[in-house]
Amino acid sequence: MKLNEIVEIFLKGLDDVLTSLGLGGNTYQIQETKFIDAKDLESIMDKENIVLWGKVEKNQGMVLVSLNSEDVRTLVGSMEGTVPEEVNETVMNTLKDLGDAFLGGGLSSLAQSVKKGVVQFESTGILRGEAVFDSSFYSQMQKPMLYSSVRVEGNVRFLFPWIVLLDDILKGWFPIAEGDVDVGKDSMLTQEEMEAFINNEVSQTEVKKREEKPTGVRPVNESSKASGYRNLDVILDIQVEATARLGSVEMPLATVLSLGPGSVINVGHEVDSPIELYVNNKLIAKGDVVIVDEKFGIRITEIVSPQERIESLQ
Repeated sequence: MKLNEIVEIFLKGLDDVLTSLGLGGNTYQIQETKFIDAKDLESIMDKENIVLWGKVEKNQGMVLVSLNSEDVRTLVGSMEGTVPEEVNETVMNTLKDLGDAFLGGGLSSLAQSVKKGVVQFESTGILRGEAVFDSSFYSQMQKPMLYSSVRVEGNVRFLFPWIVLLDDILKGWFPIAEGDVDVGKDSMLTQEEMEAFINNEVSQTEVKKREEKPTGVRPVNESSKASGYRNLDVILDIQVEATARLGSVEMPLATVLSLGPGSVINVGHEVDSPIELYVNNKLIAKGDVVIVDEKFGIRITEIVSPQERIESLQ
């Protein structure tokens, strides 16, 4: 997959959120896309830039969107009807709420493109100027990072390119083939450095595969598969996340922002329908709601086979 295509997938999710706010339908002109090091970011970021960041759950990577303060005022002003005179604490709080939605929309779009299912942020935040480089999240960013400069054009006039940054999420979700990497003449990495990076990634993958298949271990054959997974003892202590799902519903961001105490949400679940039990975001069982020691529980009425349950751990 081309680097620009990855950024376009993210921007599509971001624009879906803007559309729900009446600010969508923009044109996103990707001016530059390349791999950079964390230190290179310091030479790119303006001291007036404001950074929205999110750390993806289970250490799958980080996502960052950076806007110039003038565009922040324009964005918040388009939402509230009046452009604020400065980026004060109130504006920062408003942008934080909007930013979480922007990042979530972009992350959801990326996850759907690789059939990852529901993926959420472990944490999100907002930082301004040089505070970015003193933050804990900055020190955790992996290298190389996918950097993209994007000019946004639409009904709302934004003056400065937005910065989109993806770090380790790129490596795990979007394998980059050598033919997919376009290195511009003004890229911070030279052609030789880029080829070294690709060769290093290939070498690490080959080493990992060898380590995962140690000598002396017999390959699994059909007879061992039919044994009913007799050697389960080695994985029985693994902790997995089990979730009971009553129902789900999609709603515009504007509706979400208008929710308050007393609001009622129809999640589309009929009273007599069974509750669904998910393990690692995979449906493994259905059942009825029961009360156990004054707490809700589930009495299983349908469940997948043991083999499918084991596969849900992957």
